[in-house]
Amino acid sequence: MHSERTGVLLVQIRRSIIESWRGTMPN
Repeated sequence: MHSERTGVLLVQIRRSIIESWRGTMPN
């Protein structure tokens, strides 16, 4: 198991989710 790669993937997914949330919920 590559913990480093998994961490990077999780960070990228989080960023994409946050961006999608921003587009869906304009504050």
